[in-house]
Amino acid sequence: MTLKQYVKKRIFVIIPALIVLAAAIPIAISVLIPSPAPQYGAARVTLSEARKTPVKKSWRVIARLEADQRVELVARVAGFLEEIKVKEGQSARQGDVLFQIEPQSYQAALSQAQGNLGSAEAQLTQAQLSFDRVNDLYRKKSAPKSDLDAAQATLDVALASVQSAQALLAQAKLNLDYASVKAPFDGTVSDSPFSVGSYVGPQSGVLATIVSDDPVEATFGVPDRLLADLRFGASGGALPSGRLEDLAVKLWVNENNAYPEEGRITYVAPLIDSGTDTAKVKATFPNPQKTLVPGEFVTVVLEDREPREVILAPKNAVLISAQVGDYVYVTAPGPPGPDGTPQGLVAEIRPIKRGEDYPGGIEIADGLKVGEKIINLGIMSSGATLRPGTPIEVAEDYAPLFPDEGADPAQAQEGDTGATPTGGEGGN
Repeated sequence: MTLKQYVKKRIFVIIPALIVLAAAIPIAISVLIPSPAPQYGAARVTLSEARKTPVKKSWRVIARLEADQRVELVARVAGFLEEIKVKEGQSARQGDVLFQIEPQSYQAALSQAQGNLGSAEAQLTQAQLSFDRVNDLYRKKSAPKSDLDAAQATLDVALASVQSAQALLAQAKLNLDYASVKAPFDGTVSDSPFSVGSYVGPQSGVLATIVSDDPVEATFGVPDRLLADLRFGASGGALPSGRLEDLAVKLWVNENNAYPEEGRITYVAPLIDSGTDTAKVKATFPNPQKTLVPGEFVTVVLEDREPREVILAPKNAVLISAQVGDYVYVTAPGPPGPDGTPQGLVAEIRPIKRGEDYPGGIEIADGLKVGEKIINLGIMSSGATLRPGTPIEVAEDYAPLFPDEGADPAQAQEGDTGATPTGGEGGN
């Protein structure tokens, strides 16, 4: 092969290689030199200021009203019902006679017992006189010891007879008293299956039931995790004493009607029910107007007596993601302009530690300082999406997209049927 042929062959190989190299250079430059960050349109939003707000932690529980006292009335003695002195559903005072069993036979037994006691007491007096005479003669050695022993035995028998007669008299008095069935406390009397003339006795069954009207008890279960929160603290919300008895107790008959009287916790079970993981609790409410009826279901609200100050954020501003966890958007200075000063505001992600939910917002336990501006979810103009670095346009006159809930404690507080705090709203 001649030199000319060799050079010509190599030129055909080198030229395609140069063409490929020239095409690759722009690609390499684009890889080595990063492209500028994408620019988003301004997002039109509203702002809220992180502020310290006094709040009261509260929990809702479903409770059932029960009578403070409830007694089934039965006849203690047998006889015919002479009179029923109370109507069904009527109120009675303690000591009122409700049912009268014919008392004549018991009055006669009482009179007989009184007579027997009088006779026994007369015999005791005679035995005592006899004993005194024999004892005097015995000391003068004018009577044998056997006479003294006999007189002592007669005196002892007479004394025992008196004691027996006294016991029979007491029983006769009780029987006569039992013939009048009385109210053991103030309350309302149920209907009775018996009528005047019925023969009743201890085996006849319940004459009627009396239940107390004032006060009434609300019985409910408190989950063990809530007890732990109250005793040891959840987001700094523990009770100073760790005792449920220190909570304020309110009652809602339904979602629109709050009961005006405040109650108090009177019983907390010493053990947790292993079947429900709850502790039985009773709260007592005064019921002077008898507006609360035993047996009905109500909502009991347990609430801190003293408020505590926390930083609150609007509920629609608190978000959540798998990468960051709980977070909010706050305002940050925009990029510097030609003169070096920040140009407007941009959105910045701020991870936070979320606390409890309240009617006025969500507690921020950590991550925010008082005075910082929180971005609410407002209008996104021009299809802009709120991302870190997005320019912010503040809409001062725009109402929040998700306004805060009202302050109705029966509607706005945390809790399921066991009244435990739950997660808040606004999370994505």
